[in-house]
Amino acid sequence: MTIKRLFYIQNGLSSDRGHWLRETLEWKNAARKFSIEWHGFSHTSFDKALAVTHGIQPVFPYRPHDYHIVGSNPQESRRSTLTAIPAAFAKVCATYFTDISDQDLLFVANVTQKEMLGVARWLDTLPAPKRPKVAFNFHQLDPSWKIDSKNASATGDLASWQFAARMLLQRLPPKKIKLYAAVPPLAEVLTAIFGISAKAMGTTVKSFTHTPTPYHDKKYDVAIMGGARKEQGIDIAIATVAELAALRPDLRALVQIRKPEEADALKNIVSDSGVEIYCGHLFEDDFNLRLGESRFLLLPYMPDRYCLRESGVFCEAAVAGVPVAVSEFSSMARHIQAGEAAGIVFNYSESPASIAKKLDAALKNGETIYQKSQQLKEYWKNQCSADNSLQMIIHDFNGDAAKKAAVP
Repeated sequence: MTIKRLFYIQNGLSSDRGHWLRETLEWKNAARKFSIEWHGFSHTSFDKALAVTHGIQPVFPYRPHDYHIVGSNPQESRRSTLTAIPAAFAKVCATYFTDISDQDLLFVANVTQKEMLGVARWLDTLPAPKRPKVAFNFHQLDPSWKIDSKNASATGDLASWQFAARMLLQRLPPKKIKLYAAVPPLAEVLTAIFGISAKAMGTTVKSFTHTPTPYHDKKYDVAIMGGARKEQGIDIAIATVAELAALRPDLRALVQIRKPEEADALKNIVSDSGVEIYCGHLFEDDFNLRLGESRFLLLPYMPDRYCLRESGVFCEAAVAGVPVAVSEFSSMARHIQAGEAAGIVFNYSESPASIAKKLDAALKNGETIYQKSQQLKEYWKNQCSADNSLQMIIHDFNGDAAKKAAVP
């Protein structure tokens, strides 16, 4: 199957903060390398000037995890998930993909059942011969699902997800549908839900281009960087740094937070220590500079939220060769336990004092752990490469033809 054009939908892209824009531009560059014409689409709130600069059309009115758009009644919310949001998605597709063909690929980069339903409804407006190949990339299940982190399994609203798959399969043959997931356990769950084989695809991050500071010259012993959300264990992280400062009077740490009031509270906890507080968003260059200045990244994420989900910050650290301290049963912990990443694992229910002791011990052996992380950089560069992910998709769509051609 030839792919002439890539229609890349990142309806979660609503600002230049976070990794969605970097990921989108990496896919744009990958398409160019494969001589595939690229068309990018984002959420309507994405900055119009940036959209023009990067050739992105800000047209989708809902993000992947916008659910409750019709009041607070659960039944109304469910109805919006199954009807209103997919209808809005389908309308945008019908408006902007008027000349799409079966030689094109529609790739939804961050998908839930709503986007699948939206694509299915839109396909109804196309004659069967014109319907394109479609690929969906799942980063997580929706927040209402109950995740069993110890067994990497999930239970939730199967009906709407399976309905989306049935709608899709009624409009496209299985050979024109490919499903991908951020981590292998999520791919297994999706395969069981949909009855369509899903496979893991690495989270796209840009290659780390800064020259890393030598280990003994690094500015920070430990850093907390990223979204600073509750599910990312920001409260635990701050308390752990305070405990670590008590163990290491010469501790040098970076804590990135989002709100000024959090900075005031943090100053009271870690006063008279070498903790640098950064309030607000770190753009790409500044983020990478500080990441390269860090000996360890602390990521005490909730296992139930990150068991079937990858962390973009973790991937950034892995590509940069920075060791991590992560919660047991998270996807990041599995990478360390499999020897794919360097760092330490702790139990999420441990006290900050206990986590701090483990981090202190790791820092005493820090250079050895750091060297292992440096050795694994190339692995993560390949895992998180948009070039490799696009190549995977091309191969998956052409695999059957290639196998048949290879038979004498």
